[in-house]
Amino acid sequence: MKRYIALLILTVLGIRLATAIPSFIEASAPEAEVTYVTVKDVSTTVTCNGKLENTERTDISLSYPVVIGKVFVAPGDTVNRGEILATIDLEATKTLYETLVATDYTQYWATGGELPGDLSDKIVADNDGVVSEVYAENGHKAESGEVLMALSNGSGMCARIQIDESNIAQVQEGQSVELTGSAFTKTYTGEVQSLAKEARQVLVGTKYETVVECLVSIDEPGEDLRSGYNVKARIVTQTKEDVQVLPYNAVAQDDENRKYVYKIVDGWAVREYLTDVEETGEGVLTNTDLSDDAIVLNPEQWDKEYQRVSAVVERVSE
Repeated sequence: MKRYIALLILTVLGIRLATAIPSFIEASAPEAEVTYVTVKDVSTTVTCNGKLENTERTDISLSYPVVIGKVFVAPGDTVNRGEILATIDLEATKTLYETLVATDYTQYWATGGELPGDLSDKIVADNDGVVSEVYAENGHKAESGEVLMALSNGSGMCARIQIDESNIAQVQEGQSVELTGSAFTKTYTGEVQSLAKEARQVLVGTKYETVVECLVSIDEPGEDLRSGYNVKARIVTQTKEDVQVLPYNAVAQDDENRKYVYKIVDGWAVREYLTDVEETGEGVLTNTDLSDDAIVLNPEQWDKEYQRVSAVVERVSE
């Protein structure tokens, strides 16, 4: 009889212990803050810088390399046809020719070191207009074909931007563009109108970079835009529709560079590896179907592929 009583007591204790263990595990398990994938259209963009200019623009350049003497105009000046914009230092230009006589510049003159017969000591305006850009400075050594300054004679506005050579393959005529600037508050839209046929080098900080100039038309430019303003352009090169987007703080990476998330399955945080992952400015894109799953934020805090979760705190990711 005593054995039956002891067995009954052990059975009751076993049942109580069995029911208490899950409660203990759940009570000691950490809370999980979760989010959900967002399904939306995501655009791939190229960002670059440039300046506003009038659409009716005349670039002032020369067919020969020269040394600028003195510049007489500044942006915003109104000039008349035939007015002197700058002078050319002929003595310094002749010295320049003599030093370049053995280079490719020899195509610009008939005899070594001699000045071209049609080279004047003055640069004049070919038409009436407003000086919109001045690139030349006193004593500047200008290459053949280099734009020294620009005149505008219209009210239309466009943007001339510079695209780094590493991004130019993504850019095509007709793509949408957003323009912003520190001198105006509105975000303007437009499209890529044309791309230069040749690349050129520009000095950025302390080094030269190779860029391709792009002309961007502006939809309904306002009175707050002025020629010469600096702008930042965001070119939309591709748009993917209805893709899953995860916030960066929901994705982790293992030692084999495989990206994964933890999703909640019946109260457990379960590791799920992602496929076709792409990192964008919008977040992390993936083809792994997570549409109905709660995804744990800050997954690096979870060091097991399966871990009990006591409570789920939902947070909408931005």
